[in-house]
Amino acid sequence: MLFNSWTYITFFILAALILRVKYLPWRYSLAVLSILFYISWDYRFVPLILFITILNFFSAKFIDKVSKIELKKLILAISVFINLAILIFFKYILLILSMFESVFDIKHYVSHFHSIILPLGISFYIFQAISYVVDVYRKERNAEASYLNFMLFIVFFPQLIAGPIMRANQLLPQLKKRPKINNNDLKIGMSYFLNGLFLKVVLADNISPFVDSAFDVNPSLLGFLDISTMGFLFGWQIYFDFFGYSLIAIGSARIIGIMLVDNFKDPYISQSIREFWTRWHISLSQWIRDYLYVPLLRVFFKDQRPSNLNLLVILCLFVSWSLMGMWHGSNLSFLIWGLMHAVFLLIYRINQKIFPNKLFKNKIVKLMSLGVTLYAVMIAWIPFRANDANHTYELFLSLISHENFLSLGLREDTYLIAFIITIGYFLYYFVVNTFKVKNINLEFIFILFKVMMVYIYLQAKDQFIYFQF
Repeated sequence: MLFNSWTYITFFILAALILRVKYLPWRYSLAVLSILFYISWDYRFVPLILFITILNFFSAKFIDKVSKIELKKLILAISVFINLAILIFFKYILLILSMFESVFDIKHYVSHFHSIILPLGISFYIFQAISYVVDVYRKERNAEASYLNFMLFIVFFPQLIAGPIMRANQLLPQLKKRPKINNNDLKIGMSYFLNGLFLKVVLADNISPFVDSAFDVNPSLLGFLDISTMGFLFGWQIYFDFFGYSLIAIGSARIIGIMLVDNFKDPYISQSIREFWTRWHISLSQWIRDYLYVPLLRVFFKDQRPSNLNLLVILCLFVSWSLMGMWHGSNLSFLIWGLMHAVFLLIYRINQKIFPNKLFKNKIVKLMSLGVTLYAVMIAWIPFRANDANHTYELFLSLISHENFLSLGLREDTYLIAFIITIGYFLYYFVVNTFKVKNINLEFIFILFKVMMVYIYLQAKDQFIYFQF
């Protein structure tokens, strides 16, 4: 049941109406609807997600009850280990086995694992479950007393498949009783929902064929302009696609009275790579920071504040970003993407040490920083979209090759589309943030335009990119 389908729209309208019926138990109704939503994808993995809820619910309860710190640590370690073991099995078992295949004769055994299906949303709901147990261990919250409430925290259908990754303190309190929905919630929720559909079906899905055809071209026929254009095109596609999903998820939740956190805040206007990661996939980058990077630093430095350029700090940075990359999939090209961002962040830290802070307040420097950051981020999307690590290598080789430096190996309209979208985005951002005009007639016309475009293009032909993670 794709968000960009009439099936989901019908399901959601019925779900919202059911949840408004006062004599029906709200939490049980929401739980049944969420399970039905997941069953529509694949009923075989319902026992798995329920096992995850039981495992982490009771792990947190035990951690909350026992007094010995060593026992708390043991329970936490077992819980995290089982969670990660499940994730690694479904997501990385083929990669792990292929690494041993060249050393040991295990081809016969490897063939049995090719039929493994990746459970939808597993990376997201396991990360959400782990954060809950860790928060209880850190005494940042008490263990939830009701299993039903905790199950809803994991299986809440608007954000079950691809986030945003919610913290227990953000979502659990909202699920304990029937929310009061006002007209403002409905208006904001429907606006988010419509904008998300527009970004997905009108923009992302129509950019997709150009991206696919570009990445199918032999890299040896491409040059600097081609690879740069491909990076920008996919950068816009994945932004409109994932931002669109997030808006639909947030809008769906808001219509039924639940508030989810924003996952994107105009990331492509960032003036540094650090700023970019406070604006892009915010819930994941904060999760990596709070549950991986900072704990790694504490292992080495306890409560001290080391320099950002300390070798151990740099090691923690690269470990965190390597895992950030591999979280997206077992393809080694994701590792390259993660390492590229680690390098960008290291360069940013070095620049902060070398150049005075007042330099970065200069308008020309700000504009240059925006341009450099934008290009770096877009080029880093190349390995994210490439078929594999070898394809990534060939594309980057063509990027820096002097032989085809100014060659045009793509369809002519590909360059024009990338240029128009890039310029259009910044013009739209400038106009919206400079001329904050509230004109009811113009707003109505714009809404009507988006509704018509969504109606024309709405079809479940392309799933959301992040559903594969």
